[in-house]
Amino acid sequence: MVLETHPNGQKLCYLQVADKADSLYKNNQFSQAVNLYIIAFKINNDRGEVKHRYNTACCYAKLNEHDSAFFHLFRIAEKGNYYNYIEIQKEKYLEPLQKDSRWAILIKLIKSNAVKMGNI
Repeated sequence: MVLETHPNGQKLCYLQVADKADSLYKNNQFSQAVNLYIIAFKINNDRGEVKHRYNTACCYAKLNEHDSAFFHLFRIAEKGNYYNYIEIQKEKYLEPLQKDSRWAILIKLIKSNAVKMGNI
């Protein structure tokens, strides 16, 4: 866990910031949640837990920022070996992305991860 000193002298921790972002996400405050997720990733040397990147992608999709949503989805598929292709296809927040040509590529990658993990 990486700590960083906030300008006012406070120590910030990745999980503390990500947990606050999670709360905002659960309360449909997508713009504010994205801002905190991005701060959390920066605190953690641009690393983040799969669930936080997934939630970030959902926020971006709800904000109609599809390029950013795909960035985080491909990141969890490529670096986090995300493999739950059933869950992601049922995710209501990601429905707008399913019309994009990148969606099929993403699902193919996620299914490939599932095969590697023995989950298919």
